[in-house]
This record gives sequence, C-alpha cells and structure tokens, in this order.
Amino acid sequence: MEKINFYLEYAHKWIDHPLTFMVHFDDRLIYVDQGHAYNTINKKIVLSEGDHLLKFTIANKNEANTTVDQNKKIINDSIITIENFKFNDLDLKSLLIEKSVYNTVSNGVLTQTNVLGLNGTLNFDLKVPIYDWLLENLY
Repeated sequence: MEKINFYLEYAHKWIDHPLTFMVHFDDRLIYVDQGHAYNTINKKIVLSEGDHLLKFTIANKNEANTTVDQNKKIINDSIITIENFKFNDLDLKSLLIEKSVYNTVSNGVLTQTNVLGLNGTLNFDLKVPIYDWLLENLY
C-alpha cells in the first residue's frame, strides 16, 4: 500500500447549467462537483501495489451548454479545464495530457487534452509504487 498526495486544480466554465465533474480512482469515487467555477482537490489516496486507473468524468452536458452561430461554429461552450495536476508535489499535467485517453459519448476517442467539454471519461493509467512508474514514464 502506498499513500499518494493527489492534487488537482480545475476551472469550470458553463452556460445555462454547470456540468457534473466526477473523479474516480479505479471504481472508487473520490470527488463530485457541480457548480464551482474554480476548485482545488487535495486528498491523500491509499493505493495498493499494481495498476490503477484515474478517471475524470463529465456528465450532464446538453445542447443548452453550447452556443453556436448560423454556420454551426461554437461561440460559447461549457468546459472543464485541468489547470494543475500533481502526485506527491510532482507536476504531472504534461504527462496527463500526453498519456490520457478521453472516451467521449458523442465524439469518439480524443487524446492529448486537458480540456473536457463532452460527456465522457478521461482515463489515465498509473502504477504503484508511484516513483517507479514516474521514472518509467518521465525518462
């Protein structure tokens, strides 16, 4: 077992109504938000040795959350942007962008993003012990 300090900052911009934002480690829900414009999560998470999946899920988005012009060009949109992402005070935002996979409900699979604007889940694989996994992925 390893204790990890999980730190996340995100911005939540919406029109009409806020999106639902959920964070899971594997199948364990650790956070739910619906309405904060900017928020910080700072939690200690205990994980067993081996493979794990961190999931950021967006739900509750509908047509009222996006404004388009007559040419269907998006003028304004509801999104969640991951501003800061750390494990044990190590900045992993670039690794999150590079290695995560965003499975959207309406637009298939997207990669290399920290902007969540569609219903779906951004999946990020990790492994414990965390420092061994970081060395494998950063160098």
